[in-house]
Order: sequence, then C-alpha cells, then structure tokens
Amino acid sequence: MIEGEKGASFPSDFFAVFRRNVRYNEGMSSRTLTLDEKHFRVAEEKARSLGKTLDDYLQSLIDADSLTFDEILQPVRQGFDAMSDAENDDMFDRAVKAVRQPTK
Repeated sequence: MIEGEKGASFPSDFFAVFRRNVRYNEGMSSRTLTLDEKHFRVAEEKARSLGKTLDDYLQSLIDADSLTFDEILQPVRQGFDAMSDAENDDMFDRAVKAVRQPTK
C-alpha cells in the first residue's frame, strides 16, 4: 500500500495504470519508452489523425528532429531548380504584389 494525502491508501500497483509502454523494434534491437497516460493518449490521437501507427508517428518525430536545415529545404530547392529564372522572378513579383495589396 502507498499512503497518499490525508491518509488515503492506494494499492502498490495503482500508479502503474497511469503508465503505458511503447516498444520500438528495429532488426534485433528493442527499446522501451515509458510515457505517462496523458502523453501516451496525445501521441495516439495525433498518430491516428495522421493515419499512422503510434510507432510510425514517433519514428517520424525523431526523423524530423534529426534533419538539417539543408535537408529540409532540399525539396524546395529542387522545385525552384525546375523553374527558369524568368519563372522564378515572375512568381516572386506576384507574391510581393499580393502581400503589398491593401486589405479591404
């Protein structure tokens, strides 16, 4: 038993209900990540909203966090490389004009 505030007693495994384990397996290695119930629920909901499994969602967070700024911009640069200088100039001119237009 665990003694709580005002003399309340809880079974020793009471707080285990508030912990969930996520296992990640890659090849022969295995790790356990322990999250409190709130964080586990938030991660599950976010994964579900993105159409991913919890494992895939957590892996995508780690992958995204490990990207360099250059790697993040690579697809953008490739898009601009496919455009001529005149097309790039025209696109930026239109964007500047759109931003500078007075709002109603």
